Amino acid sequence: MKKITILAILFYTLGCGQIPTKTNYGVNEPQSTIGPDIITVKHTYYTNYFDTLYNSEIMGKYVQTISNSLITVDTSRNINRKLVAEFKEDPLIPARFETATNEFYSKYNKLHKTDGKMVDKGHENPYSAFDFNEVAASESMYIQNTCPQFSFFNRHQWEAVEQHVIKQVSLVYDENSKHYKPNQDSITVYTGVLISKNKITDGENHYLYIPDYYWKVISYKKGGVLTYEAWLGPNTVNNDTNPDDIKTDVSKLHSFILSYYPNLKLEF
Repeated sequence: MKKITILAILFYTLGCGQIPTKTNYGVNEPQSTIGPDIITVKHTYYTNYFDTLYNSEIMGKYVQTISNSLITVDTSRNINRKLVAEFKEDPLIPARFETATNEFYSKYNKLHKTDGKMVDKGHENPYSAFDFNEVAASESMYIQNTCPQFSFFNRHQWEAVEQHVIKQVSLVYDENSKHYKPNQDSITVYTGVLISKNKITDGENHYLYIPDYYWKVISYKKGGVLTYEAWLGPNTVNNDTNPDDIKTDVSKLHSFILSYYPNLKLEF
């Protein structure tokens, strides 16, 4: 009876829909998974909701403004990514939860050069939305602001979703002036991943959980009416580049997210 009670408490306190089959967290294993597993990490321009069970950010939130977007699309004013190119540890997340490393990704990708399964450090709060000043750009390059994302998906279909927020919603391109002009201001952007039990290894008994899906929700007022757009993309090896293929209904996405993380508080 005592054993059953402990297991019941563990299941209740987890924010995720499924309990991992093996609690191998890599090089920094948490001492306990009992208790609240999601910590909120507030940076200058975004908030990271970090799951200490999976050692992964499961949701990020930020506000896309017109002023920031106008700098982002202006190559004479935005921050050159080469200046902040190296991913680094997030100083606000306890070291025992920081299992993702540049070395891990390098070793994993060397094992998968020829099978199409190479992964990127896939941003949840994307660099392309944060290159309007040095602080924002640098904070977006915390490795805990990423998850393993299959490279083709990250660089094509998902990149198109991220650019849609900036170049079709926040701004619109004016064919007459050949410049972007303001469209919708104060767009709230939520991006997250859905993780169950799938892992990748570097070949040296270190593991990272790899998301089943990436998702994004944006909300803004259009004509005085609160408007939502939502996307749900399978994190798989595929050749689909069309962001419309993964567009979905926000209410359906809401339910699907809660099927993974029933205790996660969503604002949409």
